[in-house]
Amino acid sequence: MNDNGFVLWESRAIMRYLIDKYAENNELYPRNVNERAKIDQLMDFDIGTLYKFEGLFLQPLFVGKPTNSEDETKFRNSLKLLDLFVSDKKFVTSDTLTIADISIIASLSFAEACEFDFTEYVNVAKWMKRVKESIACFDEINKTAMRNFTLFMRERKNSNQLTV
Repeated sequence: MNDNGFVLWESRAIMRYLIDKYAENNELYPRNVNERAKIDQLMDFDIGTLYKFEGLFLQPLFVGKPTNSEDETKFRNSLKLLDLFVSDKKFVTSDTLTIADISIIASLSFAEACEFDFTEYVNVAKWMKRVKESIACFDEINKTAMRNFTLFMRERKNSNQLTV
């Protein structure tokens, strides 16, 4: 991102920056230190655990190789944690949508494109639906890209007869 000469990369840092600069104390990333700490914690969980293990598990599909069962177990274990996080509230940190939800739903888009079955993770599946419905332009922003990505990943899996 280039904001008038200030260059920043990494989506999570960009989200924090944009809210701090242009929408201070927005409910997506409120000023309250305790609320921010929870949001930051879940964003760190996303990049350091959930997305990390999702990537290790699904990355081989890009090059037409089978997935690794050990990596799958790690990804599934991280989904179990996420399932617990959203078991008693609407969103990952509270009953309010935050940038942590946006970050995590973006991460899980990779698994969705690979047609990963989330039904085992009942709370995660409900949360994903809720997040998508809570972001006003989610489909408009995501639909075409996800369809194309899913078709690409399906083609990679089918050409090598792989399953997820």
